[in-house]
Amino acid sequence: MSKTVLVFASQSENSAELENKYGKYCVTKSLNLDGVCVEGIYSNRQSLSKVYNTFIKDENSITVFIHDDAYIRDPDWTEKLKTALDKYDVVGLAGGSEAKINAPCLWHIMCPPHTHRGCVSHVNDDRKGTFVTNFGKQGRVLMLDGLFLAFNTKKLFDSGVKFDESCPAGYHFYDIDFSLTCNSKKLKLGTTYIDVVHNSHGLRKFTDEWQSGQAWFMQKVTDGKYNI
Repeated sequence: MSKTVLVFASQSENSAELENKYGKYCVTKSLNLDGVCVEGIYSNRQSLSKVYNTFIKDENSITVFIHDDAYIRDPDWTEKLKTALDKYDVVGLAGGSEAKINAPCLWHIMCPPHTHRGCVSHVNDDRKGTFVTNFGKQGRVLMLDGLFLAFNTKKLFDSGVKFDESCPAGYHFYDIDFSLTCNSKKLKLGTTYIDVVHNSHGLRKFTDEWQSGQAWFMQKVTDGKYNI
């Protein structure tokens, strides 16, 4: 049986600082980590693309890239993931099956609401309890949200797909760029239901770094890099 590798990058110096920052809703508090190889990259100052590429290897395993402020609340998540990977090459929790590429380049805006798939839980503003954001029924998608990305490591390695480290926005656009690159290589992307709580409600403002990442992404679209 192949191992499961759970990878996250955090600007926190260690797990204690991470848990102090996010409380119980963080990746290190996740359920059913027994037998899972947890790879936490602390004090991270590199782009997520650069970190993630080091884990795309020629090995028989399941790799999951997850945000540090995400808590896996589902005790059966590893089994659900294996089942989903029998159907899809890359699995996430939320995404969209069709997209019109335009600004602002956020998957849930570029993808019309009727094409949204999956669901994610979020922490209430008062930090007491959680609520569910239900995007739509589970299914195949064109774009996946980067909160949770899972795949058969060897299969992705053999496809030649990697994250594009040239993106100037270290924590943005890596997911939609990766999704479209996977599609151009004929890999199937889809969502599955795994109960995960995200400690963030998403992007709150368009920073200069985010704007530079958007320009980078739009240029790749213009140059025909994704075959869409």
